[in-house]
Amino acid sequence: MAKRKRAAILPTNVALLQNLVRRDPESYHEEFLQQYSHYESLRDIFLLSPSSTDGEEFSELIGFMSAVCSCYPKETANFPQELKMILQNNHRELSPDLREKIIQSLVMLRNKNVITAEFLIQTIFPLLSAYGSNVEGNQGLHAKALRKQIYTALISLLKSCNTGTRNQKLNRSTQALLFNLLEQKDGNGLWATKLTRELWRRGIWDDSRTVEIMTQASLHPDAKVVISGVRFFLGADKEREEAFEEQSDDDEIDPSSLRHQMQVNKKSSKRGKKLENAIKSMKKKNSQKHSATYLNFSAIHLLRDPQQFAEELYETDLSGKKANKFDMDQKIAIMNLISRLIDCR
Repeated sequence: MAKRKRAAILPTNVALLQNLVRRDPESYHEEFLQQYSHYESLRDIFLLSPSSTDGEEFSELIGFMSAVCSCYPKETANFPQELKMILQNNHRELSPDLREKIIQSLVMLRNKNVITAEFLIQTIFPLLSAYGSNVEGNQGLHAKALRKQIYTALISLLKSCNTGTRNQKLNRSTQALLFNLLEQKDGNGLWATKLTRELWRRGIWDDSRTVEIMTQASLHPDAKVVISGVRFFLGADKEREEAFEEQSDDDEIDPSSLRHQMQVNKKSSKRGKKLENAIKSMKKKNSQKHSATYLNFSAIHLLRDPQQFAEELYETDLSGKKANKFDMDQKIAIMNLISRLIDCR
């Protein structure tokens, strides 16, 4: 009787059904199918007329399906592809909240291994350049929020996929997308530099192919993209070193905290030994802190031909009227990079 009463409210309580399905998918299969049928109806209505759809209800059902689809893989086999189609074909018509929900749901599907990392990247990456660089007003704010969400999702995904063993296949396919973005010759190439610089700073990407992306950026027609590439070569190695030091500081053991902990508790030879070993470990870690490289290769040293790059920089960015697109500080930055490149001979 209790279960029957509880089931009676499920059609209007998706959150409750979600928790019940996770605990016992088999017992709530029929209730799930009811919600899935409702989702399909709202999906079809949206595809016919996006503006007439109840976005809040549709968003709730998308979140529900994303959370429980791993419990019913056969019934929801087409669900990820449907989200991809809705997002890529209708992202301009979607409300900001619904669009954000779809991206969050796709990330959830990836975390549950329902979709691959490649599928997620292929779905959300094109939206980085879907809007012009000069979008204004509310649409500009929405485009900015969308790009920020995608940027954060991509960084998090590539970090998780390269933890432990490097996923070279995924790295290369993503780098190919960044090369293509830079070939568009517009301001959207700035996202290629932002992603690459952050992945380098975190030590996720550290090879010559990564450096080649920033080489192309430094020779790009757009001034902002050029300066982003130039500043990468001038400061990325220092940024990476600082990031690793911050990470090491976060992991350090506080000896005063340990001593206080020992004073609060009754002392024993076992606890004393533990404190001594902890402090020794901390000292050893600090002594190795500055000597460890953690694959900290210099970006400039990974260039194939620094001299040729210096010549191309001068010809592309500083010769004749081409230099007019840069202010004085930017020109100085480019000259500083050229000087460093010449010193590498």
